[in-house]
Amino acid sequence: MLPIWDDGVLALARRHPEGTMLCIYNVTNTWRHVPGWVLRDHGLGSCLEALSGEWVTPGPDDRVGLPPYAVAWFVAHLHESWADEE
Repeated sequence: MLPIWDDGVLALARRHPEGTMLCIYNVTNTWRHVPGWVLRDHGLGSCLEALSGEWVTPGPDDRVGLPPYAVAWFVAHLHESWADEE
């Protein structure tokens, strides 16, 4: 588990030789935000949200929005073997 920046967010980091996966869970019924520094601290400035396959970059306010009850798994890239499973 990572240090808490927001009481409504659970954050976990899965470290692996291929790179870190940052798992963020919004456990509230309101929008929450992931500060850009949290991503950068784990080597994920501009990164891929692995569940949606969309690239994510913090906005002008240096945050990434997270809808109510949402889950986001941030990674630097998808492992090539994951693409073979599709």
